[in-house]
Amino acid sequence: MPLVDQTSVTDNSANSIADIIRALMRHDPDVIIVGEMRDSDTVEAALRATESGHLVITTVHAVDALHTLDRIDGFLNSAYRTSGLYILGHALVASLSQRLVKTVCPACHQTAAAGEVFGGVERCQELELDADGMVALANKEGCDLCNHRGFLGRTLALEAMFPPEDQSSRRAITEMLVSNVSNSITDIPGTIYMPRRDSIRDLIARKVVDANMGAALLVEEAATRQSRR
Repeated sequence: MPLVDQTSVTDNSANSIADIIRALMRHDPDVIIVGEMRDSDTVEAALRATESGHLVITTVHAVDALHTLDRIDGFLNSAYRTSGLYILGHALVASLSQRLVKTVCPACHQTAAAGEVFGGVERCQELELDADGMVALANKEGCDLCNHRGFLGRTLALEAMFPPEDQSSRRAITEMLVSNVSNSITDIPGTIYMPRRDSIRDLIARKVVDANMGAALLVEEAATRQSRR
């Protein structure tokens, strides 16, 4: 890719990801992309890069967008935790949680009213779906396009959180991170938050995913939210 320099890091590499991030700082990069943060040294190096004004894009294994912040906190050692969370609270641009779900075949999928699929209006209300709306069902027999599987490809069920940028909000975010109450960040005025359940409902309404599969994901999301309270 033009204007992009890539450095491969393996278990046998002489330098760690943290070493390479620190070395990259001397080359005046516009954006630093870290493939994955999975140890304290990498997290600390990435946060120090943001402290100097660089945009850092990275990934971490987490359940949802808010749990991402808890995961980063968990990597920080006690000596650096307060400083690291201060940097995170003031530099955070967005937290995105991506989950891939199967998409129904556009050529052979079937459609039906949500009320019929889910067994009545009451169940649709529980799932917050329009009972009269049409939803997609994967064709069990499939077709030649989907190799008779009923599904073709995958799409994102996305959860996104964009914190406000004013200083008072940033101070509030930092205090929440230090106090281990990151769940409250979405309550700060100006925070843009799209829970995954809204993304799943949109995919169901647009007939992108199988309705039954989407409903199962909604139930799973509800259980996850309950466990985080």
